[in-house]
Amino acid sequence: MALELNGTTGVSLVQDGVITDANLPAGSVLQVVSTSSSTGMTVYADYPQTSGITASITPSSSSSKIFVIANIQAGVDNAGTNGNKIALYGIKNNTSSATFGNIRMSGNFNNSGADMFQEVLLTALDSPSSTSTQTYEILYGRLASSYNNGVSINGGGASPTSRIILMEIAA
Repeated sequence: MALELNGTTGVSLVQDGVITDANLPAGSVLQVVSTSSSTGMTVYADYPQTSGITASITPSSSSSKIFVIANIQAGVDNAGTNGNKIALYGIKNNTSSATFGNIRMSGNFNNSGADMFQEVLLTALDSPSSTSTQTYEILYGRLASSYNNGVSINGGGASPTSRIILMEIAA
């Protein structure tokens, strides 16, 4: 005779609410939030400029950490001038004003040089020590005004998309 596990014999039932965040070990992923944007934008301004690409998460515990992943479709434009062009990309917690990362993307252009596009991956581990909603945003801009270049997100290619993923991690 085959064993039948139907929830009434041979197993213990797990009731709703029995396993809570507090029962999970440190390092467990408690929740995941993701947002994306395919809107193209370019700035001719120094870092940090806000992109408007944001994601928000409300930690269930003040001891939780927030793991942030930003996958950015990044670009630096030639602007028709010679020289090195440097773009900077980062992540900001708009709630606490903390900033993370600063990935540089650069290209050495001549007047006939084409714009540069590449995927930039940023990660950060934040400890907000709060159960208030935390909002994270992609930052971008040129290294300094002496670099007369445009810095883009979601530029070039066919429908590029940048994304932010937030994961609450039990501490």
